[in-house]
Amino acid sequence: MSPARHMEHWAWKRLRSATTAARTKRPAQSRLGEQPPGIKIALVGRQDTIASVACSVSNDPNLAIAGMADDPVELSNLVARSKPDVAIVDADLNGELSGVTAGRRLQRSLPSMGIALIAGDFSLASARPLALEFGTSWTYIHRRRLDDSEVFLQAVNSTARGIPWKDPELEDLLDAVWEIARRQREIEDGLRSADGQRLVPDAGVISVRGYEGDRPRSFDERRNERYDL
Repeated sequence: MSPARHMEHWAWKRLRSATTAARTKRPAQSRLGEQPPGIKIALVGRQDTIASVACSVSNDPNLAIAGMADDPVELSNLVARSKPDVAIVDADLNGELSGVTAGRRLQRSLPSMGIALIAGDFSLASARPLALEFGTSWTYIHRRRLDDSEVFLQAVNSTARGIPWKDPELEDLLDAVWEIARRQREIEDGLRSADGQRLVPDAGVISVRGYEGDRPRSFDERRNERYDL
């Protein structure tokens, strides 16, 4: 193991140990006997991303790390156990934009949990196959905000209150992704309403594949197929 890799591994173990110790402490009671206010945060992402997020979160006394994971399966188990208020997900978890699918699965498992996706400058081409997975109720934070704790923490706290925050640096790109998703839903709705009739799109607007010979393929056969948008 190289010295740099050894130091990264050591820092990761220290971070996890500190988080585990913090979770095992009995929380102080308020004067009315209620649990003190606090927002439980779950983190999933690459080790460098988690380390940066954990550093920022530690600056806010109202935030507490419920757990960390570097793969979606581990985080799913964590979410089931700790019921966090917000999951902060690295978009590039195991490859470009793979965290988008992980965020969608987490939202299905705990709908009350807010999702904050950390993303860099991604291309529209890479986002197109995942357009329907990008949650419109999520918070989107540009990766550069990890160096700006004040803005980052404002975004996380807003997510916990149920108010999604969209980073201005990602706004135009997200609007384009959601437009693609809207058109895909229109296609699917049209296929549902066609009831076995051949659907012919307006010429020059959009093309739909999915017919074999003279037999129109069913919606179920076509629902997972990519469309040319």
